[in-house]
Amino acid sequence: MGAAQLLVHDMRSPLHVLLARLEQLRAEIRGDSVEHVKAAIDGATALQRMTNSLLDISRLEAGRMPVQRSVTDLSALAGSVVAAVRVLQPARAIAVEPSGDSACTCDPELTRRIIENLVSNAMKHTPIWGRVRVVISGSRDRASIAVHDEGPGLPQEQRPLMFEPFSAGALRSASGYESSGLGLAFCRLAVEAQGGAIRIEDNTPRGSVFVVELPR
Repeated sequence: MGAAQLLVHDMRSPLHVLLARLEQLRAEIRGDSVEHVKAAIDGATALQRMTNSLLDISRLEAGRMPVQRSVTDLSALAGSVVAAVRVLQPARAIAVEPSGDSACTCDPELTRRIIENLVSNAMKHTPIWGRVRVVISGSRDRASIAVHDEGPGLPQEQRPLMFEPFSAGALRSASGYESSGLGLAFCRLAVEAQGGAIRIEDNTPRGSVFVVELPR
């Protein structure tokens, strides 16, 4: 593990302590200060996600992330991800659309995180009035997860760069959100670790489709 990875690894414990103390503080205070503490918790949580993503990307690049395959229903897996999103954003239009046999022999935890990252990315880039679709389909030897957004779309020349860490930082979403690109970098490596592939296509009439294909 390099110096940068060791630094990120060592950041996890103080971040965990910081979040625990902030949660305790939120439970104890009242009034307008609650919103300030909530903003601090959101920021610390985002930083925690980034450190975890950096460590996972490092493990995947080094081939040290264990892949534990089992027969998994991709439609049910996507459904559980979408159900969690609806709890946090009940007004957003998001749906799972299964088509045919959705069984796949994959690592269910890695695949869940792939779907979570792609759905999160689609939500950030889709206007509040837009719709996100998670289409699950399959052929004889491949299973497909296609996450459709209604954002501004991506030029062809930018698409390969979207799966590199930090390359998406200059791209603003429909809501003004700026991304480090760590989630998409994790997706590419996690898909490839399972012998699959990921690509970006055009959505119709607007937006992008992130397509994951995994071997059956």
